[in-house]
Amino acid sequence: MERQNESVYTSRLETYNVTIAVWEGRQLAGFEIDPYVTLQIGQFTRKTKKKKATNDPSFHETFLFDFEMPPAVFFSQMITIDAWSSGKFLRGTKLIGRFKIDVATVSDQLNHMFFHRWAVLVDPLQPLSGPKGYLCVDIMIGKKGDVGKMPYMDISDEDIEANLLLPDDVADSISERRPARFTIGVYSAMDLPNKIAGAVSSVKRVVTGKVVTDPIDSYVQVSFAGQHGKTRVRKSSSTPVWNEQIVFVEMFPPLVRTIRVHVHDEADNLIATTFLDLSYLSDHSISGFMPTFGPAYINLYGTIRGVPGADPLNFGLGEGVAYRGRILLSLRVELEEHIPRKGVKNVHVKSCLPLPDKICGRKEQFFLFCAILSADTINKTLAGKPISFELSIGNDGSVTDGGTKPITSASGTSTADSDDLESINETVMTEGSCWHSRTQAVNAVKPDDSEHCHMPYGSMKPCLSIYTFWEDQRVRLHQVNVLKRATSSYERMIADVGRLIEMHCAELAAQRLKHTVERLATDCNDYLAYMINISEDPPVTETPLDREKRKQRQREIRSILSTVGRIRAGLQASTVSEKLAMAQKHLDRLRLIAVEVQETLPDIFLWMISGNKRVAYRRFRAEDLLDSPMNDERNDKGQYCAQRHRFFLKTPSGKRAAAEDFELWGSVNAYFWLGLKKEMKKYLSGLPMGYSLPTQIRHLKVDDPDYIPPTHITYKDTPVFELRCHIYQGRSLMPADDSGLSDPFVRVLFAGHMMQTAVKQQTLNPLWDECLVLPAVKLYGDPESVKASPPHIIVQIYDQDFFGPPEFLGQFECQATVKLARDRYTKPYFPPMLSWLPIYNQNHRVGEILSAFELIHIHQDMRDYPVLPTATESGRLPVPDCIRPTLVPYRIEALFWGLRSLRIQELTDIQKPCIEIEIADQILRSESIVNLQKNLNFPDQVKCMDVMLPENPIYRPPLTIRCVEALNFGRSQLIGTHVISSLDEFVVKEDPTALEQTSIIIESDEETVLSRPTTQGTVVDRRPTERIEQANEIKSSIDTDSQYLDLAEQMKSVLAWEQEAEKAEMQLIQDKGIDIDEDELPSLPFPPPEGYFEDDERASERFEEEDESSKEHDSQQERVETNAEKHMTKFENAKSSAIIHSQALRGTRERRPNTSNMALVQREEEQARQGGDTSDDSTDDEVSETEDMSLGSRRPLAPAKKQDDSKGGVRMKKSEPAVKFDWWSKYYASVADKNEKLKKGKLGSSDAIPSKTSGVTTDADVNLIERLVVYGNELESCPEFGRFSDLLSSFDLFSGKQTFSIHDKLNRYVGVFKGNIRARKIAQSQFGSTKARPIFFRELPDPTPVPVLVRVYAVMARNLKPMDSNGRADPYFVAKLGKQKQGDKSKRINHALNCNFGACYEFETTFPPDNELLLQVYDYDRMSHDELMGETCIDLEQRFFSKHRATCGLPFKFETRGYNQWRDVRRPSEILESLAKTHRLRGPYYKPGRVLVGDKVFEPPLQSPTAEKPDSENVALYALHHWHEMPKVGYHLVPEHIETRSLYLPDQIGVEQGTLDIWIDMFHLSGRRPPPPVDIAPRTPKTYELRTIIWNTKGILMDDYNPVTGSSVDQFIKCHMIGPLLDGQQTDVHYRSMRGDGNFNWRFVHRFDYMEAEEKIVYKSKYSWYSMVEHETKIAPKITVEVWDADTFSGDDYIGSLTLDMLRLVRGAKIPSMCKLSMLDINNSEKPTCSLFKQKRIRGWYPFQQINKSGEMVLAGKVDIEMQLLTLEEAEQRQAGKGHDPPEPLPEPQRPETSFNAMLSPLRFLHFTMWDGLKYKCLSVLIFILVFLFFAMFVYQLPQSVADKMVHG
Repeated sequence: MERQNESVYTSRLETYNVTIAVWEGRQLAGFEIDPYVTLQIGQFTRKTKKKKATNDPSFHETFLFDFEMPPAVFFSQMITIDAWSSGKFLRGTKLIGRFKIDVATVSDQLNHMFFHRWAVLVDPLQPLSGPKGYLCVDIMIGKKGDVGKMPYMDISDEDIEANLLLPDDVADSISERRPARFTIGVYSAMDLPNKIAGAVSSVKRVVTGKVVTDPIDSYVQVSFAGQHGKTRVRKSSSTPVWNEQIVFVEMFPPLVRTIRVHVHDEADNLIATTFLDLSYLSDHSISGFMPTFGPAYINLYGTIRGVPGADPLNFGLGEGVAYRGRILLSLRVELEEHIPRKGVKNVHVKSCLPLPDKICGRKEQFFLFCAILSADTINKTLAGKPISFELSIGNDGSVTDGGTKPITSASGTSTADSDDLESINETVMTEGSCWHSRTQAVNAVKPDDSEHCHMPYGSMKPCLSIYTFWEDQRVRLHQVNVLKRATSSYERMIADVGRLIEMHCAELAAQRLKHTVERLATDCNDYLAYMINISEDPPVTETPLDREKRKQRQREIRSILSTVGRIRAGLQASTVSEKLAMAQKHLDRLRLIAVEVQETLPDIFLWMISGNKRVAYRRFRAEDLLDSPMNDERNDKGQYCAQRHRFFLKTPSGKRAAAEDFELWGSVNAYFWLGLKKEMKKYLSGLPMGYSLPTQIRHLKVDDPDYIPPTHITYKDTPVFELRCHIYQGRSLMPADDSGLSDPFVRVLFAGHMMQTAVKQQTLNPLWDECLVLPAVKLYGDPESVKASPPHIIVQIYDQDFFGPPEFLGQFECQATVKLARDRYTKPYFPPMLSWLPIYNQNHRVGEILSAFELIHIHQDMRDYPVLPTATESGRLPVPDCIRPTLVPYRIEALFWGLRSLRIQELTDIQKPCIEIEIADQILRSESIVNLQKNLNFPDQVKCMDVMLPENPIYRPPLTIRCVEALNFGRSQLIGTHVISSLDEFVVKEDPTALEQTSIIIESDEETVLSRPTTQGTVVDRRPTERIEQANEIKSSIDTDSQYLDLAEQMKSVLAWEQEAEKAEMQLIQDKGIDIDEDELPSLPFPPPEGYFEDDERASERFEEEDESSKEHDSQQERVETNAEKHMTKFENAKSSAIIHSQALRGTRERRPNTSNMALVQREEEQARQGGDTSDDSTDDEVSETEDMSLGSRRPLAPAKKQDDSKGGVRMKKSEPAVKFDWWSKYYASVADKNEKLKKGKLGSSDAIPSKTSGVTTDADVNLIERLVVYGNELESCPEFGRFSDLLSSFDLFSGKQTFSIHDKLNRYVGVFKGNIRARKIAQSQFGSTKARPIFFRELPDPTPVPVLVRVYAVMARNLKPMDSNGRADPYFVAKLGKQKQGDKSKRINHALNCNFGACYEFETTFPPDNELLLQVYDYDRMSHDELMGETCIDLEQRFFSKHRATCGLPFKFETRGYNQWRDVRRPSEILESLAKTHRLRGPYYKPGRVLVGDKVFEPPLQSPTAEKPDSENVALYALHHWHEMPKVGYHLVPEHIETRSLYLPDQIGVEQGTLDIWIDMFHLSGRRPPPPVDIAPRTPKTYELRTIIWNTKGILMDDYNPVTGSSVDQFIKCHMIGPLLDGQQTDVHYRSMRGDGNFNWRFVHRFDYMEAEEKIVYKSKYSWYSMVEHETKIAPKITVEVWDADTFSGDDYIGSLTLDMLRLVRGAKIPSMCKLSMLDINNSEKPTCSLFKQKRIRGWYPFQQINKSGEMVLAGKVDIEMQLLTLEEAEQRQAGKGHDPPEPLPEPQRPETSFNAMLSPLRFLHFTMWDGLKYKCLSVLIFILVFLFFAMFVYQLPQSVADKMVHG
């Protein structure tokens, strides 16, 4: 299990951060609670603020946790989220519920996060008692250096059940979590390490010389979901038996990925750790299975025996270097249905029955064999020291672990118990040994010409062999081998496709990808065929997991096969990247199923031992060495089985190579075989032929009883080979010097020999062009074996230092092409082809080497021996001509624009820098900047250079850009370098004279100034050949109409002449290499057709006549084919294009100006300067007359409604204020559209939404709101804009030595070079021409500084990281441009992480030098300095000069007033005309509802058939938005947009600190006056007053019982919107309601501020009494009504509550009998809802609800409510008092006489409780008492009276 996560479970420290945002809680259990939330990860705890008296708290707090620990420790951390009820007087704090999830599960999600998910809270003491509430949280895992982004928008969702916090792979199939029992059976263990005995045993060791060990006292501890359970301790046993089950009660599916199993001894020393990964033990699909495992053994690995147990390897941190035993486990998961809700323990341990014998299969005897053919590249520190190799599997073969069989020494004594490795090395192996696991020690040898040692084995190769017994479960491993072989092959081929795409070889990549998926389909079919036999006859010992995994693998393979066709369909060069992403998903699925977790055979270890120290090792998976049971060649054999491979050894600490101190400890060329002993007949079948076995066994068979595996093999045949290493070139090597360059050279290590190239000084792209020859190399084995498995070559790259040894840069391993003596040195196999081989250092790719290697068999009968090339003057051999790339001439054109942000070098300013461009040892140097302080641009901007480059694009060399400062005395200083690895991005494949021509459009004083093209291109899109073909199509398709035939013939003659004209012009361009002037047009063989040269007016008339003619023949067109109209349109467009093109060639491109229009424009501009108004009636009439032109006019047609024009084409006329819509309406509507589609998964983060779709907003007629484009990332990241590098590209310059830290580039950054490069192939005759002139960069903007007005609109910041201890921050915005800084901390947003800035900042600057705009967000601190929260930088210069027109975004509708007012200085028609003129296209010509530009007709679609056609300005705007559809010259123009930029901190590279929504407008200050800025000030909330009247209640639950009066309730009503303590109100008490009915007639009055666009209530409050500022909080508009029972001497009792959403208000019942609890189900689509903001007033009966003790929702009563919503103005006009107070008092409630306070009226209480019901009984009792007293007194007085009477007579 450990091996499946080798990249994760390492001991290397990494830096991580966890961000958790707690938004709100719902349905928290409890009465009158004050909830708060605690977050705990490991030892770190955070706590939210306490909320008062609410079950639905709103927190909106974010917390950040930072960690620095090994990945294994970090990903096993538990995230615990607890909800608490704060303690009150005489009542302690109580836990409401808990939610747990591990970090690994969060990291497995998309973008490593859960976003706005609801965590289900469960009572940890009663996990099966149901949910105790829900918490809406965000959890994001980030790693230092990784770029992580939170989702674009805050997507809130009321549907809790559909957004539970569950992993993505199970959320779709499982709607809720259910309780389950996870039963882990712990049965027994084997081979646990013994412990070294105490002091007495130490004395015994001294006396006897033997190491005494005792069995350990062991137990097993299992950890799952933060809970722990452990078995009993088993005393003194290395094979303990527990037979116990540890049961965890947890919700299913679990939110914890791994189950951790620790094996301890009694002293709590950790023996080993293993992991059960649930992702490999279950399948979440519909056809999947529950987690299950075994019973099966899990092998344990850790540190070397004898090292204390606290070693990190025993904790699972890093790759284990020793076998530590095995443990028998099982896992079973059962969903529970009838578990009692109380009294269930989360973890309990119980005994279980022992498993049957041989449950894991019958043990078989395996045989492991290894032949070490060579061992070299051993570290030079081991020179002269004895070295031996040890092979082990489990404890067998390991001397330290006591598993080696007795080995008889020469003296006849046994040394098996000896722990002294030196005595083992002196052991003499005899032929009678059972097996041999360690070689004899031999001193390592270091040749004089090598830096490394090798083992002098010569022709005698040592062999190691082991017999061992294990359960036979090979079927599992064979299945995995088939999948692993297919996966590794597919992975290599996918990587090749990716490299081809990086090299811009899309066509080759498409071909390679097609071959890749075909190979994948073949491998999948082979696997299904292989599994047929296994499915029909499964093994007897098959476990449930075996059965389910087999089904899962077959399902996945069939699913992959069904989707392979989708990749092949439509696979082209343009779609290869998209198809590669689909293929990558297949690779991920293959990797998941190509893992076997129930391994039986332990791993194999090969150790290199020097003296008594284990120096280095290599660990092998058993399945990689396992042989196939069949005799024929099968693909279920291990990848290293019966094959010769080179393996690099690693140190026990896990280090293999380091950049600063590289140590290569060794490599072995070894042969392995693993299989059953009864199948060992073929264990030597893969060895190179030519060997002989020892004499004793040479004539014995393998199955002979006396057969012993050989201890060595001897090679008699030693063929001689010659190694030729063709090292041609390197690229993108790692800088190793302080200058930012290196002095690289190459070392080649082969067969103990070393060769090296010459040192190339100060370069990262060295051109060695050397052939290194190693003659007469002896290789062991026959030549055929060498060719079948060529030996590996190690190539190392070093940097030469003048002081000290060379510095290691990187290395790679490769194999040579073998030529045998009989082979002919001819194609296709010879000579070998050069290829780029990647160089690696610490798993980092640090460059590539273009090289080829060949091994030539030297034999007396050899044929076609390739002759070596002639040595150069330096005495070195060059690469032969037959191998070196074929070179063709190229012309490099470089645009040297300027330098930016140069850092000070050596405490001095840079004075005269220049740029050098080097490629293929040719240097193109720019002119030096004369004064860097005044102008950062180069004076001479464009230069050309001819170079010879490889014809094959794969071999093209890299290009190096160097910035050099010229110093005195001819010296120079290197400032920085930039390396372009692939030149393909800048190579123009097409003919430059036929490419598009683009220009930079910059506003000037009078009109648009056209600059020279920024990319390749010439005139227009003529396409005469295509038009002739169209004419033929027309002729063939409409031959029934003679008129169309005539037109087609006329068009054919016109286009034939145009084609000849174009050919003549192209020939002249090719001859001169430059563009031609108008008077240099060649003479043509025949004159143009009649009417070819017509002026513009005639062209327009013909365009109109042809259009009208086409309309007259509508009836005829119905009878012809359906495509006739389409061909006719193409014919008209092509003919008009030919007319305009002829004028362009003859210099008649200029058109006669329209004097009336010019006069109108001049008058408008003059009035604008004087501040006059041009909106009078005469002007409007003149505009209408002037612009109401005929069809085909160059001027735009007049719009349907009059529009006001100004100097900028749009007069910003003051109009009525937009009451309904503003800019924020457009923003929120666009955001709502994007969120709607993001939920449906239809958009990426950067997709645009120009259409009008329904969004979530409260504005009326939402579909009438215009939209803008919301980009979820930076504008430069949008692929349609190409990072705005069409004219200028930014090349970062670096200096200094490269390291592998994430701050490397930041530390080495020295500045930016701005320019561009183009390369094109030229004819051999043009190579080296002195008349070469640039073609791509001919017309350029003026290099002098350009004055620009920059407007920065800061809209909103989201997901900012908390900076204060309360989990919040006080952010404010700062913008910096050059030395200017704008931003006001007084406008900070207090206690917020998502804030609306809504501000515009203007800068007047020049380009250069102020080209970089820095946007920052600071946190305001009152007592200390403000902290930077995040920043982002924007290159404004590239945007300003880009053809994509990023200066001012284009809206989707042209309007002159209102919230969507046009904000550019030019109208759409002017922009469109400028583009047409720039690209030399005819037009634009306007018709109603469409416009013609070049050959393209733009016609906006109508929203309905009856809709009016748009005016010309909107038609022109539509054409601009679809300009990318123009043939050849089309590209995307930037629309009106909002870009979302990520904020980062300089010291936390790659960790996003939040996002910032902005847009930028730029205007040329020398042009027209820019319009006023857009008002984006944040909306102010609108004040409302809600009047809620409680009329009556009915059926309230009665909790009070009086034996005299019976059940009753003293009910009263509470009501609040924000919080009980903030705006809570309550009615008077209705005492002693005998039937639960009450009458109140009570009015609640709440005033609140409401943000309509966000649909939130806004209120301000302080966090605590000592807070100095108030923070703004936004909550949903809801009203909560609660019913309580009043108590005199104790706290009031909560009865029930009702929460009503004012936006989705359920209509109340008309009568109480219709009022039911189901009314509150707002997710039920059958329930009609309304918005109180629209309805204004509503009344009805609503139910109170209560959660009973069993967790169920019950009806607690009914209430008659009336709600009325008024604006502040309406409330002031119609005032009303609270309760029964005036004005407009409500009638007093009609309550029974029994409703009063008993404490205030005791007599009245007695009257109503006793007198009314018991008055007759009381009178009777009173009379009875009086009578009784009378009788008693009579009886009492009678004797005395009688006596007195008798005495006295």
